[in-house]
Amino acid sequence: MVITYHGGQFFKVVFGDIALAVNPISKASKLPQTRFSADIALVSLMHPDFDGVENVTYGEKQPFVAYGPGEYEVKKIFIRGVSEPSSYADGTHRNTIYFVEMEGMHLAFLGALSSRKISAEAKELLEDIDVLFVPIGGEGVLTPSDAHELSVELEPRLVIPCHYDASKLRTFLKEEGEEGMKAVEKLTLKKKDLEGKEGEVVVLGGRRIISSRRSGFRISRSVLPFLNRWWRASPRYPRPLRPYRSRSTKWEVFSRIPFRNNSLKNKAEIARFCVAKSS
Repeated sequence: MVITYHGGQFFKVVFGDIALAVNPISKASKLPQTRFSADIALVSLMHPDFDGVENVTYGEKQPFVAYGPGEYEVKKIFIRGVSEPSSYADGTHRNTIYFVEMEGMHLAFLGALSSRKISAEAKELLEDIDVLFVPIGGEGVLTPSDAHELSVELEPRLVIPCHYDASKLRTFLKEEGEEGMKAVEKLTLKKKDLEGKEGEVVVLGGRRIISSRRSGFRISRSVLPFLNRWWRASPRYPRPLRPYRSRSTKWEVFSRIPFRNNSLKNKAEIARFCVAKSS
């Protein structure tokens, strides 16, 4: 099983020739998007940050989509969803927690869960979890401290945080006693790898930084200081970076970066640098 993280609460889980997409980001969302073909898609919340099934649909191949609570069995994968309240966005949606059993491993995706006090049905569903995917960003989902407390209560073997910025991730890792942990680009996992693990945290990264837009980039503020120091020290790029506009506190938008010949090679170089510094 190979797990990769694509920002927000968007995960791709691949095993064999089957791809599972969890909470894919929609074209209508402000979050950076990723496209790939999936066999199964799980949607926790009917919101653009979670329901981008169009981004995991390719050609005539249509994924099986679970939009809410229920029990499903697809390609020998058992899935169960239970409903929990959520205050995400306008707070009018119901969130679905998904339990997925595949390759003898139990995965739990909490979705846009807002409170660590979950129902008895959800607790029963989450009794034996190998990998827990938990939101930690606050603002409609669990705060870092609540996410930590719930992770301790549920006792998973692995904990993978999601839906965060750099500040919230640092706070969560401090709660977990894992300060200074580095992100990995992907997680390759087998059942035997879980033996002896108790609440170990794994940070997946490398997807949250950049979305290229013609001649510019949208760059996470968490890597901006590193990028500027590197940029100014480079003889090829004498002018300092200056943001063209800012849409939020999280992102700086650069649409007039002086790339040499505006080449894609130089853009890719910057992208690799930002990935390394945000990991």
